[in-house]
Amino acid sequence: MHEVRLGEKGQVTLPKKIRDHYRLSKGDQVRMIDLGNGIMELILLEHSSELPPPVVKVNKPVSVEKMKKASAKAAADRYQQSRGK
Repeated sequence: MHEVRLGEKGQVTLPKKIRDHYRLSKGDQVRMIDLGNGIMELILLEHSSELPPPVVKVNKPVSVEKMKKASAKAAADRYQQSRGK
Protein backbone atom coordinates (compact mmCIF):
# COMPACT_ATOMS: atom_id res chain seq x y z
CA MET A 1 0.00 0.00 0.00
CA HIS A 2 1.24 3.48 -0.83
CA GLU A 3 0.14 6.77 0.68
CA VAL A 4 0.34 10.05 -1.22
CA ARG A 5 -0.24 13.61 -0.13
CA LEU A 6 -2.49 16.05 -1.97
CA GLY A 7 -0.49 19.05 -3.18
CA GLU A 8 -1.39 22.72 -3.12
CA LYS A 9 -3.07 22.56 -6.54
CA GLY A 10 -4.90 19.29 -5.84
CA GLN A 11 -2.26 17.15 -7.52
CA VAL A 12 -0.80 13.87 -6.30
CA THR A 13 2.49 12.27 -7.29
CA LEU A 14 2.39 8.54 -7.84
CA PRO A 15 5.18 6.79 -5.94
CA LYS A 16 8.26 5.95 -8.03
CA LYS A 17 7.84 2.24 -7.33
CA ILE A 18 4.34 2.35 -8.91
CA ARG A 19 5.49 4.49 -11.87
CA ASP A 20 8.37 2.10 -12.54
CA HIS A 21 6.23 -1.03 -12.18
CA TYR A 22 3.66 0.21 -14.72
CA ARG A 23 6.26 2.05 -16.81
CA LEU A 24 4.37 5.32 -16.35
CA SER A 25 5.85 8.57 -17.55
CA LYS A 26 4.88 12.19 -18.11
CA GLY A 27 1.88 12.45 -20.41
CA ASP A 28 0.42 9.01 -19.70
CA GLN A 29 -3.32 9.24 -19.05
CA VAL A 30 -5.29 7.60 -16.27
CA ARG A 31 -8.98 7.66 -15.39
CA MET A 32 -10.02 8.10 -11.77
CA ILE A 33 -13.27 6.45 -10.70
CA ASP A 34 -14.93 7.27 -7.37
CA LEU A 35 -16.20 3.93 -6.06
CA GLY A 36 -17.69 5.50 -2.94
CA ASN A 37 -16.79 5.11 0.74
CA GLY A 38 -13.48 6.92 0.15
CA ILE A 39 -12.29 4.35 -2.39
CA MET A 40 -10.94 5.58 -5.72
CA GLU A 41 -9.62 3.52 -8.60
CA LEU A 42 -7.08 4.59 -11.23
CA ILE A 43 -7.23 2.99 -14.66
CA LEU A 44 -4.43 3.40 -17.18
CA LEU A 45 -5.83 4.81 -20.45
CA GLU A 46 -2.88 5.78 -22.63
CA HIS A 47 0.68 4.76 -22.15
CA SER A 48 3.83 3.82 -23.97
CA SER A 49 3.56 0.97 -26.45
CA GLU A 50 6.23 -1.01 -24.59
CA LEU A 51 3.68 -2.46 -22.18
CA PRO A 52 1.34 -4.95 -23.87
CA PRO A 53 -2.37 -4.57 -23.09
CA PRO A 54 -3.77 -6.98 -20.50
CA VAL A 55 -5.47 -10.09 -21.83
CA VAL A 56 -8.98 -10.43 -20.46
CA LYS A 57 -11.25 -13.35 -21.25
CA VAL A 58 -14.96 -12.58 -20.96
CA ASN A 59 -17.45 -15.41 -20.82
CA LYS A 60 -20.48 -13.14 -20.76
CA PRO A 61 -21.06 -9.38 -20.72
CA VAL A 62 -20.97 -7.69 -17.32
CA SER A 63 -22.62 -4.36 -16.52
CA VAL A 64 -20.53 -1.37 -15.50
CA GLU A 65 -22.41 -1.29 -12.19
CA LYS A 66 -21.42 -4.92 -11.44
CA MET A 67 -17.79 -4.13 -12.32
CA LYS A 68 -17.81 -1.09 -10.01
CA LYS A 69 -19.29 -3.13 -7.15
CA ALA A 70 -16.79 -5.97 -7.62
CA SER A 71 -13.88 -3.54 -7.83
CA ALA A 72 -15.05 -1.66 -4.72
CA LYS A 73 -15.42 -4.92 -2.78
CA ALA A 74 -11.95 -6.11 -3.84
CA ALA A 75 -10.43 -2.75 -2.85
CA ALA A 76 -12.23 -2.80 0.51
CA ASP A 77 -11.08 -6.40 1.12
CA ARG A 78 -7.46 -5.47 0.31
CA TYR A 79 -7.71 -2.49 2.65
CA GLN A 80 -9.10 -4.63 5.48
CA GLN A 81 -6.33 -7.21 4.94
CA SER A 82 -3.69 -4.48 5.06
CA ARG A 83 -5.11 -3.34 8.40
CA GLY A 84 -4.99 -6.89 9.76
CA LYS A 85 -8.76 -7.30 9.99
